[in-house]
Amino acid sequence: MSQTALSNQQYATMMHDSLMEQIDPRLCTENLSETKQYLESCTKRQAKKFLKQMAKSYKEFFALWEDFGIAMRGEYKQMEVKAIQFLLDKESEELENILDSISDLDT
Repeated sequence: MSQTALSNQQYATMMHDSLMEQIDPRLCTENLSETKQYLESCTKRQAKKFLKQMAKSYKEFFALWEDFGIAMRGEYKQMEVKAIQFLLDKESEELENILDSISDLDT
């Protein structure tokens, strides 16, 4: 089974978008071209208002970023522990089956 590893940039983009989606979806990576078009088509007053909101959104984003990263690491660690436990249980089950098979040979 071949897996393609994600680059650091792809991980950063995924994390950025996961958090930013909750704050201001217009600033998610997939929406940036529409946001750019909006800024190019709006009046200076609208653009100024939007840029103030964008600065506010990023201020909130960076205030939450560290907690978000800690939470994501915690979630990852829980998934890792569950995966290891599953593998250990599976190996234990397979070992039991092998031992049973060996016992059956003795009889």
